Amino acid sequence: MLALVLASVRTRLWQYAGVLLVSFMSAGLLTLLASVLDSVHRADPGHGAERAAQSLLGLVGGTSGFAAMLLVANTLVLVAQQRRVEIGTLRVVGATASQIRAHIVGEAAVVALLGGTAGGAAGSVALGPALRWLIGNGVLPAGPQAAFSPLGFAVGVLSTVVIAVPAALAAVRGPLRTSPIEAVRDAAVERRTLPVGRALAALATLALAWAAWDRYGRKSGAHEAVNGAMALCLTLLIAA
Repeated sequence: MLALVLASVRTRLWQYAGVLLVSFMSAGLLTLLASVLDSVHRADPGHGAERAAQSLLGLVGGTSGFAAMLLVANTLVLVAQQRRVEIGTLRVVGATASQIRAHIVGEAAVVALLGGTAGGAAGSVALGPALRWLIGNGVLPAGPQAAFSPLGFAVGVLSTVVIAVPAALAAVRGPLRTSPIEAVRDAAVERRTLPVGRALAALATLALAWAAWDRYGRKSGAHEAVNGAMALCLTLLIAA
């Protein structure tokens, strides 16, 4: 089963490009935040610093994680709809709903694991610059040192799988409820490229992310630093 899932992912990785990108970004962000909290805890600069790090992790990580869940779910719904003919054909030739569900959920988990691993590595690399920025803007006191955090890496990678699996289960429910004969007869394979309007909207959102970063980057202080981090994370996830 695993070999079949891996082979299927290799042949249709382009369909999961959106899930891969969002998994990469959300895993990188959550790895970075969890690693910051772990670094503060290991440095033990005081309860105030740890509470500040926990607030940052809860505020930015919680909001961005929720946004990532919605984006992954939306992308997986589109992927499942594009595969209605394939799903209907498999059911006609004897595949059960449980087998098809397990296959698609397995694909989503593998893609999320790939994106999460890459994002976790990126988040670990970004720990040093992030700590310097947080300390320089007064969010954290001096003391925390940048070092690889296994806990932070695990949080980032596993969070993507935790998001992708229930999202895939929800996305495949619709195509499985459709009659196999109806799906084969009526559904058409969609071969659409990214709409121009959506591409322009993504570019505009990226420009907004850069503007938010530049605005808050010119200021100093804990309040402005947290606002800047929040604005950047949300606009980047929306652009994805």
